[in-house]
Amino acid sequence: MSWQPYLRDLPSQNKAMAYILISIFFFSFMGIFIRKSSENIHIFEVIFFRNLLACIILIPLLYSSGLASFKMRKPGLFVWRAIFVSIGMFAGFSALTLIPLAQATAISFTTPIFVTILALFIFGEVIKLRRIANLQKTKDRKTYYKLADKT
Repeated sequence: MSWQPYLRDLPSQNKAMAYILISIFFFSFMGIFIRKSSENIHIFEVIFFRNLLACIILIPLLYSSGLASFKMRKPGLFVWRAIFVSIGMFAGFSALTLIPLAQATAISFTTPIFVTILALFIFGEVIKLRRIANLQKTKDRKTYYKLADKT
């Protein structure tokens, strides 16, 4: 049974909030499971089984959409994406095994800062006052977690 019928009639903002809450729930458990499983097996094996599980979950989805879902205009970009995602996954999973989960989560809040800087240089995006204000909120949140970690 799917939970999507319950979200179908919601306004798009409420639907987005529901999806974010669902993702927070599952990513939180993923961090816990990574930490616990890495006590017994090597981090490469943890990554392998995470990706194997993702493939098993996605197979019915891909089967229903057919081969059309694999059509891509620039396959080289997908190769680069896979390389960067693999490196990022290894680094992130390794970090979860080396530092406390709360600290790793607090550090992950800096992601919008790095994404904004990279978007400026790679895509030439214009950074407006609204985005700078949001980045300041991110910086304040990071400072809060740093202070909370000291208590």
